[in-house]
Amino acid sequence: VLIPNGGMTESGGIFTFPSTGIYKVEWQGYFEDTGSSATISTQIHVTTDNNNYNRRAHAINHISNISSYTYGFVATQTFVDVTDTSNVKVKFAVSSEGSTSLDSSSSENRNCATFIRLGDT
Repeated sequence: VLIPNGGMTESGGIFTFPSTGIYKVEWQGYFEDTGSSATISTQIHVTTDNNNYNRRAHAINHISNISSYTYGFVATQTFVDVTDTSNVKVKFAVSSEGSTSLDSSSSENRNCATFIRLGDT
């Protein structure tokens, strides 16, 4: 559903929904490791009171030390019932070990969040 003059807004890493409804929220991270093996993860945190965030989804993967540059991908998703756009919000987190970091590209989408409104609340 295309929302006229609307869409997700972001401020300080906090995402606000444009309208109430049930949303599918996806978050993916593409990691690069330049050292030893590492654990990587993506997380989705949700607040229903515009203050206290709880981890709603968490995915973990492992990058094995294969070469000097080794890559890994982690994706997670959850459903969010947005009953009040002022109070229900999401933020994202990643974690990794050692010499692992998010890898970016100017020519392809590697790290992204997707929000899909499925219907009314």
